[in-house]
Amino acid sequence: SGVAAARNRGVALATAPLIAFHDADDLMEPVRITALLSRLERDPGLDVVFGNGECIDQRGRPLGPVIPPRQARRLVRRGLRLDELMRRSLMYLQASLIRRSVIEEIGGFPPLAAGSDWWFFLRCAARHPPAYVDACLFRYRQHPASITAGRIGSAAAAVTVLRDLANVEPRLLEQVGRRRWARAVARRLSRLSEQERRAGDHAAARRHLGEAVQLAPYVLKYRLRLLWGARA
Repeated sequence: SGVAAARNRGVALATAPLIAFHDADDLMEPVRITALLSRLERDPGLDVVFGNGECIDQRGRPLGPVIPPRQARRLVRRGLRLDELMRRSLMYLQASLIRRSVIEEIGGFPPLAAGSDWWFFLRCAARHPPAYVDACLFRYRQHPASITAGRIGSAAAAVTVLRDLANVEPRLLEQVGRRRWARAVARRLSRLSEQERRAGDHAAARRHLGEAVQLAPYVLKYRLRLLWGARA
């Protein structure tokens, strides 16, 4: 059950060599498939392509691009770097076209409570560097509940994703380096700690901040926050 299982089931039932996903609450732009397919066909060596989108509210009013303009310009100029994707999920299934063989090679989506698409794209990018299409390909509907709720769960899921990938996808560490990976995990642990502190779970906040310090002892702000929390 769950989103990951539904996606895996859909892939298993599909027969086409190219796979495109979509979420029921979002809107697909008419140019999506054409734009992505055109980019894929220009380079037979490509296996994964993705584009941009626009966030909208419940009434369909625009809130801004999914990938900010400055980041989009960098993607156009030099492509997607794996360490960038590790810092932030820049790829969305609703704006992607993926060869079926890649999904089968990776084994589909993991049964995670959150972050299975990020886990999937990090593995994809480590094995098959994606190409970016600078176009708005979908409208991403955001609900107030999805923005304000579940932040602790999302932060914890991000830590789980990065730690799991260190075991199942050694190419990730080989390409980005263990220090960058450790810093990425520490950053997520710091965010998790802050969310827990705001929620009043100070013991968990201190524990996770301590883990961040162990992973990135050279980051002074983690040490200072841990010291300040011990005195509070």
